[in-house]
Amino acid sequence: MGLIHSLFALIIAFIWGTNFVAIKLAYASFPPFLLLALRFTFTIFPLIFFVPKPNASWKLIFMIALLLWIGQFSFIFVGMYMGAPAGLTSLILQSQTIFTLAFSVMWLQYRPHKGELIGLTLAGLALIGIAIERFTGGTWIGMAVVCPAAVCVSLSNILFAKYKPEKPDHPLAMVVWTSLIPPIPMFIASYIFEGPGALATAWESLTLITASSLAYTIYFSTLVATSLWAFLLSRHNPSQVVPFTLLIPIFGMGGAALFLQESYSYMTLGYAGFVLIGLGINQLSRRRIPKQPLRKIS
Repeated sequence: MGLIHSLFALIIAFIWGTNFVAIKLAYASFPPFLLLALRFTFTIFPLIFFVPKPNASWKLIFMIALLLWIGQFSFIFVGMYMGAPAGLTSLILQSQTIFTLAFSVMWLQYRPHKGELIGLTLAGLALIGIAIERFTGGTWIGMAVVCPAAVCVSLSNILFAKYKPEKPDHPLAMVVWTSLIPPIPMFIASYIFEGPGALATAWESLTLITASSLAYTIYFSTLVATSLWAFLLSRHNPSQVVPFTLLIPIFGMGGAALFLQESYSYMTLGYAGFVLIGLGINQLSRRRIPKQPLRKIS
């Protein structure tokens, strides 16, 4: 990727890393399903009236919304609400790199180099080490709930990469129109699991910090970062873009330590370092991918 696109990827990593801190802060007022419902409601309105529908079928829009928005964030938000630390959540989510490689082999005709497999094996073992340590620390349930989110993200990466519209979309088109799907099921889930008074309780406990945190997840994490991410994936193979997500845990764990006073044992930090090293080896060993291995979908 060129310098400008690499800068975009760096901005995405910063926003998504610090977004885990914003989610945790927002829980002071909002339970997880209500937070998701409000997040996507405000993502849609009023932009839905000004941003044209992307040049994609409703089936593709629904599939991306189901994986990227409903699947990923349901697992993340509930897992964090159940005690998964913000910093470690940002790290565990990077196992998407492992799944993205596997799915690229299956659907994008990509042949991994031996070094990539060695790197991913190292990262996978380090993640297992973190899971074992957190099991003894009592936060393993929340972290286990977070894990399927990585699968959802990797599958959405493949969909974004295979989506090649004949006419370029508006930069916000896919983000805004896929956000049309989650609000109703999230409001229903909130009503069932969090009670009919969840919204009123959230309003009564609203503070400047929780309102700002919600705004950050809407306008920066959802609109700005995801639009840039879709833009990059539409122009580059996932294996060129996904490596920048290695920076997300750095921003996530650093932000959590700074704003949430989260602390990590030397063992956890050591395992986290091996995760990043393993994923780094994976990307440095990556072969160049043919220019047009992707089958267009719409």
